[in-house]
Amino acid sequence: MEAFIAQGARWHNATPVVCEVAGKIVSCACIFHREVWVGSKKKRFGGIGAVATRPAARKKGFATLVMKQCEETLREQGCGVAILFCSIVEFYRRLGWTPVKEEWIEFVAPHFLKEREYRIEAVPLNKIPDAIRALSTASAQSAIVRSKGLWQEYSRWQREDADLFWAAYEGDKPVAYVRGRRGKNNAEEIRLMDAAADGAHHSALIVLLGKQCEIVKGKGSERFHGFVSAEHPLAKALSMAGIKPTWEAAASASGVMMYKGLQENIGKEFLSAGDFGKALPWQTRTWWAADRF
Repeated sequence: MEAFIAQGARWHNATPVVCEVAGKIVSCACIFHREVWVGSKKKRFGGIGAVATRPAARKKGFATLVMKQCEETLREQGCGVAILFCSIVEFYRRLGWTPVKEEWIEFVAPHFLKEREYRIEAVPLNKIPDAIRALSTASAQSAIVRSKGLWQEYSRWQREDADLFWAAYEGDKPVAYVRGRRGKNNAEEIRLMDAAADGAHHSALIVLLGKQCEIVKGKGSERFHGFVSAEHPLAKALSMAGIKPTWEAAASASGVMMYKGLQENIGKEFLSAGDFGKALPWQTRTWWAADRF
């Protein structure tokens, strides 16, 4: 927990929760306080992450106690829903959590995509321009309201490949960007981590995918995959480019996103469990581009 806070959680609006036995921490978690875009309005919610239990203390109910305390704390703060990522779905399901229905997209993008009128530039992870951050916020396609500290966390806890973060410009204005990483089992596959575009420049996303192809292989075509909403501008851009993706309900190779409703009657400023049933143009998995809060 100390290392987690020292490495990145200090940039968060985060609250640690721990379970101690005889003065020693045996299980812990962090509560993260976030905002997301719902239409043109911001709504608050809570995230739970960094859940861990010492090996010798497992299967004794300590993690369950920590989770219940996290939920109760969020409930007391007025939150109507909490979210987490996990690989042990059944454990959280027993605690009342529900998997989020996500759309997993796969497609092959040709290398010979034309650059058209856009200027393409690499985005430095150690100094992400304010204009790129503003584009992410203005597009409201990744839902999460990203603070300066959260962008700093993405740079520190790097999960994408630095050479696959590119932006397209019209004049001096960035109109689209993509972030990605090479596949673990196949270096010629690209995992989509984040994508955003100005409403009039969806086609720039295809240009940027072509640039990623060039870097990864240099010729031919590359396979892309990731969690992307069918309502996301990238889906429209692929259709306009004649690229036909395949869609699946989920991908077992990645952690599952889960949510839990904490209370029924909450203020309009809070995200509710019911919001997940709406056809919002969220690219849900990349609310947190590093698959974490």
